[in-house]
Amino acid sequence: MNNKQLISYIKKQLKRKISPEEIRNVLKEEGWQEPDIDEAFDAIENPPKIPFYKTQLFAGTALAFILVLLLVIVVFDPFASPERNVFKMIQKMQDVTSLNYKGHLSLDANDGIEDHNIFVVFDGSVNIENINNPNISAVVSLNTDLLEGDLNMEARVVDRINYFKIQNLPAIEMLDIGFLKGNWIKLDFEEIKKQLKEQGFEDALREIESRNIEEEIMGKVRKTAANANIFEITKVSSDKINGKSVHRYAYEANKERLLNLALELNQIVGGEELPDEIIREIRKALVDLTTPKGELWIGKTDHLLYKITGNSTFFSYDLGAGASLDFEAEFSNHNKGVKVNTPADSKTIQELLEEALLSFLGNESLLNFENIGNVYTLSIISEQMENLKTEEDLYILNPNEEESIQEIASGLDGFEIKSNGENWCATINSDNSTWCVDNLDFSGVGECDADACICK
Repeated sequence: MNNKQLISYIKKQLKRKISPEEIRNVLKEEGWQEPDIDEAFDAIENPPKIPFYKTQLFAGTALAFILVLLLVIVVFDPFASPERNVFKMIQKMQDVTSLNYKGHLSLDANDGIEDHNIFVVFDGSVNIENINNPNISAVVSLNTDLLEGDLNMEARVVDRINYFKIQNLPAIEMLDIGFLKGNWIKLDFEEIKKQLKEQGFEDALREIESRNIEEEIMGKVRKTAANANIFEITKVSSDKINGKSVHRYAYEANKERLLNLALELNQIVGGEELPDEIIREIRKALVDLTTPKGELWIGKTDHLLYKITGNSTFFSYDLGAGASLDFEAEFSNHNKGVKVNTPADSKTIQELLEEALLSFLGNESLLNFENIGNVYTLSIISEQMENLKTEEDLYILNPNEEESIQEIASGLDGFEIKSNGENWCATINSDNSTWCVDNLDFSGVGECDADACICK
């Protein structure tokens, strides 16, 4: 037994209430020398004092450690549950007044016969520092097998005026709006409402405006939706987005809670409960819906949302049809005061339409509502004549007797149409002149040659 063991032995015996004298006698019987026993008792009774500077150092180190620990807990909150961090994110995002966004959305559907796809790419910015005058920009590209070609457009909202520009426009059967392409189009809804009131639509506008949801109700809707606990959250990993450290969470909606939220919001907005029959139909539809789920990327220190993905699939065995929706969106520059500029040159649809018709008609005096209507009707007749071609790729010889032509032309003043099989032409009386259109793409003031069946 060395000195440390001796001291430890004595301490244990003292704790057992054995007297020092008895301990000394036992140790002497075991062969310990008197000086060693005295030294051990002295070490127990008079422990060495820690120097003052070492005490201060220990206390300072301990305090610093506690402060660092508190800082980690408060700022990084490593023990916070995923649900708590998501709730913090929702609260923080409600205070965001500006940001940039980008992402894409894909919808795959089957109508029971064939597959269809819609793919949308978008990016833009939002600034709602003045909630009554939001500034918004968006660039959208849409591709789908349902249209012949892509749709590319840009939209902005500045000072309560809407602007949009179509860069690329898919072909739409029987509707030519190519004159809109490449132009900034201005939509001032306040001015449009003013014009509608002047034209006698004031009662209709008042009815529409009465249906707008009041701000108090919208406040209840936002609060209810923000506090709704419809998602189950789990931690996936830590990650980085554009150098920002983020928590990565997976979320999955609870369909029953989702239904309850929808019913609660309906009661807030509509003021009454849905009938049981409709609720049963909704529950039935939810059975066919896979649980909406996705992932969230939330800043570790600022609790802001930087990225979100989502997926949901619906398939009805009764209809034999279904659809799958996937989306992804990223957010940046939170509260950096993004700016949306007014387009340098913009025109109303009416101004662009008048320019296009003037170019088409060639005479400003012909630019009136009657002529515009006649031109449109004749374009429909032209389309129908193409549809009525025979198997030999010839035009029908007696189009005046065709019921579909008669229906389209009903109400046209002085309408006549002639065909020799290879060509056709039609005329109407329009503003003290004769308007002619034929299969050679002529449309304007002229006469129909009875033999050649073309406009002159």
